[in-house]
Amino acid sequence: MDLKRVYFKVSGKVQGIGFRWFVQSTAQTLLLTGWIRNVIDGSVEGEVQGTNSKVALFLADIKAKHIWAGVKNIEIETRQTLDEKEFIIRPTI
Repeated sequence: MDLKRVYFKVSGKVQGIGFRWFVQSTAQTLLLTGWIRNVIDGSVEGEVQGTNSKVALFLADIKAKHIWAGVKNIEIETRQTLDEKEFIIRPTI
């Protein structure tokens, strides 16, 4: 299987609106693994892992499909894949 893992940092209006739960639900629907958390600077960051096509769909969805979010930018970096089973919400840093 062609697995890909990316780190993402989303800036804009992404805290206080249920964005982390939306991202987790999106990942679970697409059968992706990884994590998400709020960052003290007002952004949200995480890592997601799955097939290339599902990761691309995930990133497109989190950019545009949350009805209250105002995503201004998504920074993306490729990371090494991990052996994990779920997509979790981590505590704020």
